[in-house]
Amino acid sequence: MTTSPLPTLYVMDISYFSGKVEAYLRYKELPYRRICVDHRELIGVVGRETGVAQVPAMRLADGTWLRESTTMMRYLEAQHPTPRVVPADPAEDFIAALLEDYCDEWLWRPAMWWRWMPITSRRHVGRRIASEVLGSIPLPTELKARFFAQRQHHAWLEGDGMTPASSHAVRDLYYEELRSLEAILSDRHFLGGARPSIVDYGYFGPMFRHFACDPDPAIVMRETAPQVYAWVGRVWAARASKLDPAAAHAPLEGPGFDAMLARVVQIYLPYLRENAVALRAGARRFDFSAGPFRFEGVRTQAHRAACRTALRTKYAALPEDARDAVALRLDRFGGLSCLVDEDLGCADEPAALTLPIRPQEGLSVSRLARLLVGDSFGAQHP
Repeated sequence: MTTSPLPTLYVMDISYFSGKVEAYLRYKELPYRRICVDHRELIGVVGRETGVAQVPAMRLADGTWLRESTTMMRYLEAQHPTPRVVPADPAEDFIAALLEDYCDEWLWRPAMWWRWMPITSRRHVGRRIASEVLGSIPLPTELKARFFAQRQHHAWLEGDGMTPASSHAVRDLYYEELRSLEAILSDRHFLGGARPSIVDYGYFGPMFRHFACDPDPAIVMRETAPQVYAWVGRVWAARASKLDPAAAHAPLEGPGFDAMLARVVQIYLPYLRENAVALRAGARRFDFSAGPFRFEGVRTQAHRAACRTALRTKYAALPEDARDAVALRLDRFGGLSCLVDEDLGCADEPAALTLPIRPQEGLSVSRLARLLVGDSFGAQHP
């Protein structure tokens, strides 16, 4: 296979994580070749060479690959450290990692609710996927759109623990995040201050391709959170050469960040712990309750157990003064006991992804076909 002198980024224009990584690359002004995939490329190129039919994925000029948005960005940040998007202070870096992980692994719930529950958004996105991703499948567009919308609704809403009683709590989390972001962005251009930080890209994932672009949540954002709507455009338009590279990141402090961190500590970290407990016990599903959320039959996720392990490892590596600073910040919300109390690692948990990865070999045709159903659009990352 011939390789491009530039890295090749495989994305979808509807994808949560594609938008996140692409915004980062645009800000860092790193050149790349962009391919918006359909299902054939998703399976036949990305799936065949990485073993997982998920985007974004980047093929480097030497034929190796990057995948998983956070890991990709951390890898690229190490290769291109100036200007940095990761806070220089170790305690702030850990807080930023908590928030980004929360955006990736918990905010997908309201993102999927607002994409697949309201009729207008469901039909709009279903038709886009039917034409842009599944266009070569010889079936009527409306049939493909309806089938895919039903699949997503079953897989990521009612099929992943959401009951009619908990539906409103999932929906309303979007409003809570908008209130927090609006408070922060009332007096700073980016969540990171004068220039973007890794937290901007964490929140940009759901806020761009889902909430700001899908019809129903976009109306909510424009009408109730105009600062957030403007920030989405600023993040997408940001270029490092146009901003002061010497400007320090602003502390992740204030009422808006406090509300976010309370949700991380009181809801997300308990979820990560319960997921790891269930996975270690060999369970495929578990019930979960925290705050306003009551889920029945949530799927266990090995990827999210690995996220918990990565956060534990990052926390353990902090200097003592940084751990003290983190505790001072988070103890008022309940602290990190759900994260640090017990290892809970298990055999089903995937090893930490080391990048770059080499192309996979020996994947069967049947395995490749199953990737579309099992992994397309994110078996771990919807």
